[in-house]
Amino acid sequence: MIGYQKRRKPTLIGSSECIKEVKRKIEEASSSDMPVLIRGETGVGKEITAKLIHLASGRKRGPFVVVSCPGLLPSLARSELFGHERGAYTGADKRRIGKFEEAEGGTIFLDEIADLNPEVQAMVLRAVEKGEIERLGGKERIKVNVRVIAATNKDIEKLTEDDYFRKDLYYRLIGHVIHIPPLRKRKEDIPELIDHFISLYSLGKPPVISKEVLNELLSYDWPGNVRELEMMIRRICEVHGGRRVGIEELRDMGLWREEGLRVKMPSQFNLKEEVKRLKRKLIMLALSETRGNISKAAEMLGISRQGLSKMMKNLGIKKGGNDVDGGGNVVTI
Repeated sequence: MIGYQKRRKPTLIGSSECIKEVKRKIEEASSSDMPVLIRGETGVGKEITAKLIHLASGRKRGPFVVVSCPGLLPSLARSELFGHERGAYTGADKRRIGKFEEAEGGTIFLDEIADLNPEVQAMVLRAVEKGEIERLGGKERIKVNVRVIAATNKDIEKLTEDDYFRKDLYYRLIGHVIHIPPLRKRKEDIPELIDHFISLYSLGKPPVISKEVLNELLSYDWPGNVRELEMMIRRICEVHGGRRVGIEELRDMGLWREEGLRVKMPSQFNLKEEVKRLKRKLIMLALSETRGNISKAAEMLGISRQGLSKMMKNLGIKKGGNDVDGGGNVVTI
C-alpha cells in the first residue's frame, strides 16, 4: 500500500508484484531529473509516490511544493503558479512569487494537471521546456530550476486527442511514467495495509479485526482505493480500540455500504428492523462527517434539524457526543 507511517514518513506498504514494479520505477525516476507523469485513480497514493521520488532524488534538500490543479480558479491559476507583479490586477498591492519560484531547487508536484486550462498549460510547457516563467503583469522572463512531477486520474491520451490537453506538454511530461494500480487489482496487499493503519492510528490497545470482516474487506472492490481503507481503519481504531470488530460493528458505525457486503439474506428478514438499522447507519455517518454538528448533518441528510433530532431520539442516538450502539457499546460521534 501507499500511506503514511507515524511522524508522516511516506512509504510504500505491500508485497504484490505490481507494487514492486511501482517501487522499481520510483527508484528509476529518482536517479533522473526528467519530468514524471504519475497515473492512477483517486486515492491510490499519487502524491506520496511523488514525494518518495523527491526524497530519493538529488533535489531532496530542496522544497517539495504541492499544487492541487482542480483547486485553482481559472482566473487566478496563472498568479498562483507563476506569481504576479505589483499592480497586475486590482488588489495586487505588492509583488508575490508563485509556486514555481517557491519550488526553486526542488520539486513541484502538479496534482491532476489535466484540469489546468489551455492558457496555463502553455505556461507550464515553457517552464518545463525552457526553465523559465513570467509573472502576471511582468515582462521579465525568470529562470527557474525546478523538477516537475505531474499526476492525473484521467485518460490524458484521450484528452490530447480531443484537444483538451496540449500534446506538446503531454510529450514533455512523460520522461518517466508510473502507473499506480487500484486497490482492487492488488488485494493481496490489504492485510498489510490493515496492520499498517492499525499501528498508525491505535492510541491504546488495537482493535481485533474478525475473520468475517477481513473476508469482507478482501471481497470489496474499494472505489476510493487506499484512502477509503485508511479512513475505515482509522474510524475503527477510534471507536473499537481493544475490542473485536465484526460485521455488525461496521454496520452500526455507518462505515460500510450495504451493497458492499457479501452477506446472505437471512431466512427470517425483518424489514422494519432493517430500515431502522439503515436510518441509524446513515445518521451516524452524517454525524461523523460533520463532527457531531446536528444542523449540518440534517442538511446533509436532506431533513430539518428538528426532524433529525426527533429521529435521533427514537433511534437512541444521544446528542452529547457519545452514543450507544446496538451492542450497548459507547461510541463517539
